[in-house]
Amino acid sequence: MTTIAVEAAKKVLTKLRNAGYQAYFVGGCVRDMLMNRPLEDIDIATNASPTIVSTIFSDVISIGVSFGIIVVKQDGRLFEVATFRSDGEYKDGRHPDQIIFSSIREDALRRDFTVNGMYYDPFEDKVFDFVEGARDIEKRVIRAIGHPRLRFSEDKLRILRAVRFSSTLGFTIDPATERAIIKEAPTLVKAVSPERIWQELKKMLKRDPYVALSLLIKLKILMFIFPELKDIPYSLLRTTTEFARKLNPTHFPEILFLLPLFQGVTEEAATVAFGRLRVSNKELKFIESWYQVLPHFQNQSSNRVFWAHFLASSTAPLFLELFSALQKDPCRQQHFISRVQELEARLEQFILRIKTSSPVVSAPDLIAKGIAPGRLLGDLLKEAETLSIENECLDKEKILLLLQEKGFWK
Repeated sequence: MTTIAVEAAKKVLTKLRNAGYQAYFVGGCVRDMLMNRPLEDIDIATNASPTIVSTIFSDVISIGVSFGIIVVKQDGRLFEVATFRSDGEYKDGRHPDQIIFSSIREDALRRDFTVNGMYYDPFEDKVFDFVEGARDIEKRVIRAIGHPRLRFSEDKLRILRAVRFSSTLGFTIDPATERAIIKEAPTLVKAVSPERIWQELKKMLKRDPYVALSLLIKLKILMFIFPELKDIPYSLLRTTTEFARKLNPTHFPEILFLLPLFQGVTEEAATVAFGRLRVSNKELKFIESWYQVLPHFQNQSSNRVFWAHFLASSTAPLFLELFSALQKDPCRQQHFISRVQELEARLEQFILRIKTSSPVVSAPDLIAKGIAPGRLLGDLLKEAETLSIENECLDKEKILLLLQEKGFWK
């Protein structure tokens, strides 16, 4: 986050303080500041009630009033301003049934993890740490505040947040916190919306997919999100995740880090599994493509028609990188790369024709032979392309002759 954004956030603090209230930066921004990481969002905590916050600022969004949160617009930027609070019982596993406005210390004790439970005064350059968050940053550990099982039973989303923070920050998870996650993992799917689960998965897979996948498997979380994987041996899942070490997640679609785990699952089951998470149509298309190309890669297919169309597709670079990473030793990986390069060179002209929609035999060529526009014409165009690639032939008349010899027309 830019210096301009920080200055805007400080203006919010100043307005609250000038009105007689406490106000501090809180949560992830304090953690990131102590770690010298770029600030993504700045959240603010105060002892002013939401009603008072709404009167102090002229431009607000009352989006989370029931949880003591008001969104304040300052200098064109949005900041969440939350009132210090204690939470009542969490009956739905996500949200407190009641909140009680309280002190800064009580507000810290109801938060999720120690590294997220600190407050910062930017004017005094002072950190308020009631939960030993700074110590855990130093130790590089994710630790639940208070009783771990209680923290996760209150809000099941914290199960995924623990994994995300561990993978994105490069921290280990405290053993007691790990044990609580394993005990609460079976309740995750019923309490958290599918869209939010997928959102959290994507966030963690975008930073360090290997660590994220390893933790999701180790902590038994993945099998509850995807019961389709429950019969796949743990050892196979763990070894499969090794491929993620070799890929750069910044340009790789998150769903492609999960699909290799589904190699023993049918396409229909995988589509249902990801459909439950409300993935996008584009992501569903990746599933379809994965299952189309998988047997050709597994069986080292020599099908020229498949390879020409595959190598002409926009997703070819992604899948080639993925399948290359899935090769378990450097020799096999190099053999795979060499084989694809050989096929690409051999089929270069056919790949180019597919990319540019320039078939050897076109519709006018067939119409000139007396084929009327319609379904037969379309079928013949596809067959002509197949014959051209299979025979590595760019001679139009030869392809037309082959069509005739196959009895498509007299």
